[in-house]
Amino acid sequence: MFNHLTLPPLPILDQITEQNGSRKYRIANGLCLPSVTTILKYADPNKNDTLARWRNNIGDKAADAILENSRTRGTTLDKMVEDHLNNIDKQPIEYINNKPDGEAAIMFGDLHPFLQNINNIHFLQPMLYSEKLGTAGSADIITEYNGVLTVIDIKNSRKPRTPAMIVTYYLQVTAYALMYSEMTGNKVANGLVLMAVEDDATQLFHFKIVDYIRPLLKAINTYQKQSGIVS
Repeated sequence: MFNHLTLPPLPILDQITEQNGSRKYRIANGLCLPSVTTILKYADPNKNDTLARWRNNIGDKAADAILENSRTRGTTLDKMVEDHLNNIDKQPIEYINNKPDGEAAIMFGDLHPFLQNINNIHFLQPMLYSEKLGTAGSADIITEYNGVLTVIDIKNSRKPRTPAMIVTYYLQVTAYALMYSEMTGNKVANGLVLMAVEDDATQLFHFKIVDYIRPLLKAINTYQKQSGIVS
């Protein structure tokens, strides 16, 4: 059984999805803050070109099918992890015959041993924000991992990744850690990306939050300049 700490509740923020697909969160004073994922589109200036080349190589129909499968699989995987950490377990066999849910169930099985290092859970899917950083978002898991307070992000991938390939994930987790520390006073020193990989072993990417604060601030500044928020 996973232990959940009884902590003061965090606010529930209104989510606003704009026509271009970007997301904002409205906080109590009425200010709308861009989501972390929206900001981090500016952290990798080559990402759009890379995606365009990939789409051109395999065609729009195949690309759309892969992206939709990944989104659906990711949603199912997130729900399975959340249920498990809430001590609500369903048998993965319930999902096996329904692709991509079956893929998510297999990934969950690979993730399962690493989830057992989690305890004293602070929050699952908390909404976070920082006026200082000028951003907001929803983290996956804030918990002790092997006894150390950590922000954990659950990802899934078709192929194994290297740290250089997932820098934006590090920045995303860093933003959540800073926002949580600002909102609660609980300093988070560690980040962890748990990457479930299709037909391969789960990857663990541990890192120190302090190492990614500077590049996160650079990405935020780039976004603000592009958006005309600062000159």
